[in-house]
Amino acid sequence: MSPTVFNNANDMKKKLNRNGRKIVIPIIVVIVIIIILAMTVRTVDTGEVAVVTQFGVVTGTEGAGIHIKSPLEEYHVISVKQEQVDEIYYTATKDTQSINQQIVTQLAVDPTSCKSLYEKFTGNHLEGIVKPVLYDGFKSATAAFTLEGAIAQRDALAAKMLENVKSKLEPYGIIVVSVEIKDVQIPEAFAQAVEDKKVAEQIQARAETEKLTAIIKAEQELEVKKLEAEANTIVTQTLSEQILRQQFITKWDGKLPLYSGNDGALNMLLPATQGAAVVE
Repeated sequence: MSPTVFNNANDMKKKLNRNGRKIVIPIIVVIVIIIILAMTVRTVDTGEVAVVTQFGVVTGTEGAGIHIKSPLEEYHVISVKQEQVDEIYYTATKDTQSINQQIVTQLAVDPTSCKSLYEKFTGNHLEGIVKPVLYDGFKSATAAFTLEGAIAQRDALAAKMLENVKSKLEPYGIIVVSVEIKDVQIPEAFAQAVEDKKVAEQIQARAETEKLTAIIKAEQELEVKKLEAEANTIVTQTLSEQILRQQFITKWDGKLPLYSGNDGALNMLLPATQGAAVVE
């Protein structure tokens, strides 16, 4: 290879190296900037509060927005929006009947309590305090009702459940908004007994209805007979001799009956005919 060709090859290689460095260096700078931003910039969404810790120690909280933080700080987000806990609870009634209740609880975290809540439960307050309190409160409330009462007075039972859990969770900054019993699964034997009772009540109701109908019908018939008798009495009392005479005259056709007899005795009553004569 001639010296000229060799020099050209070296120049080309140096040029490529320079161009490569011009491309790689900006890329490295961009990557570094992105890493720094990821470590120092943090966004907290609406409905969230970030608990800030440094080396495991809580140093404060941050609300919704974009925040510049130290690379040594960590953000632990806690939702302060209303949330729903939908669970099935296995409880027992006052008369020792086991039932399964599907209960929906609406609750929210007080934003001012996020710091203390995190310190106590390190971000796992749902499992650490909420669910145990809900189960205990619902079980205690159900135990005050009989099985029939738990079914018939569902709203009253739900109100008692709300009262039980609300007072226990509020000190932690957890607000219980509502408690609703969505479904109750009762023992099969009790369900059959309830069904049998309904059938018996329906049969009894029909029998009572038929009995009442018969009584009313008899009373109506008696009343009709009574009214007819009173009407006949009134008619009889108003038919005076003068009225009867007037009716007789009105209906008489002018023909007199013929009588035949012997020795003053009446043997036979014969209708009068036109032109007939009396035979003595």
